[in-house]
Amino acid sequence: MAVASPDWQVYDLCNYDMQPSRSNSVEKGNLRSLGVPRRSWLDAWQKEGMRRTVYAVVLCHFDELPCLLLSDSLEASQSGVQPAWCRYRLLGGKVAPGESDIECLNRKLRRCILRVDEKQSKCEWTV
Repeated sequence: MAVASPDWQVYDLCNYDMQPSRSNSVEKGNLRSLGVPRRSWLDAWQKEGMRRTVYAVVLCHFDELPCLLLSDSLEASQSGVQPAWCRYRLLGGKVAPGESDIECLNRKLRRCILRVDEKQSKCEWTV
């Protein structure tokens, strides 16, 4: 039985260079280009732990077609800092310290979809 080949090109991982670029900033003593974290980042990590983010994939039906619900961050794309393809994002974000993943998703979905204050609504999502 013949194995079906995918419709897209598959390239071997050895074709890519995963090494950090060595620029003039290394010679000047700037170690951040080599991936060395700042001391303040290490201190924050030891104090707060690993920063976590959660994102929800929300599928909805529009005219009997499945659609992916995304958040529109128009102000980020208009500022010129981010490219246009970064304008739409999945719903979610950073988990607050001491908060569970489900609590964070409930908070973010309430804010993004319902556009109400957290204290005003008791909406719970099935996660």
